[in-house]
Amino acid sequence: MTPEDLRKVQRYLPATMVEALTSALAAENGDLSTRLRSQIVTHLSILVEATESHLPASLVKQVLEHPVVGQADGRFVRGTLLFADISGFTAMSERLSQVGREGAEEVTAVVNRYFEVMLTILKEYRGELIRFGGDALLGLFTEGHGRYSSATQAVQAAMKMQAAMSQFAETKTSQGTFPLQMSVGVRSGQFFAAQLGTAEAMEYALFGDDVNATAAIESAANAGQVLVDQATYDAIDTELICTAVPVPSYAHYLAIEYIDLPKLPPPIVPMET
Repeated sequence: MTPEDLRKVQRYLPATMVEALTSALAAENGDLSTRLRSQIVTHLSILVEATESHLPASLVKQVLEHPVVGQADGRFVRGTLLFADISGFTAMSERLSQVGREGAEEVTAVVNRYFEVMLTILKEYRGELIRFGGDALLGLFTEGHGRYSSATQAVQAAMKMQAAMSQFAETKTSQGTFPLQMSVGVRSGQFFAAQLGTAEAMEYALFGDDVNATAAIESAANAGQVLVDQATYDAIDTELICTAVPVPSYAHYLAIEYIDLPKLPPPIVPMET
């Protein structure tokens, strides 16, 4: 291990482990004990798992394959964005803020439960969380992940998320019951995905007109609605059953009413002779 390699690794290790590693490398043979190797590998594995819960999987994979700390990197990505936002959350949080710490804990519990449900669905349809924004989330579905197009996966995820909101329709708290609803906007296009920052602070972000347009579609959606642009609707796989209606005030948006795989006919059982 070179001094440069040591410098890169030690920033991710606790002080005691860095001291043991430095001492071992400074020894005459410079070999690491099996125990120390195991400790380092275990610690780094835990660190990777923790990182995966905070960053998109594709970014974690990219960093592991090319671990250059602090180097900005970007690429163009074709896929589908899903932007979801809750309505009713502000009223609930304002009411609960009146009871101090207990109210803050209740708000946190509701938000965590909401995100746990939604992120499970996002992952089920091979979507990646790009960021949280208060009570909103932005997810990315890229092509080549799964049998169906990114548009199909995103719309299926959006509809399942809306169905899951039934468990938040009457959210009970110490300060009363609050109805929480969600609006979703979905858009397909090309996005610029970039890893920006310095060695001290990095951020993964998406840029482009299609990113801004996704937020605009969500803003046009009513509570409980999933709105998509025409490109997304056209990219939904033809083997799926999908019904959508135009939105009167927005000529280029469609409201998805139903999407599902067609039910296959029962298998033919040969008659006994």
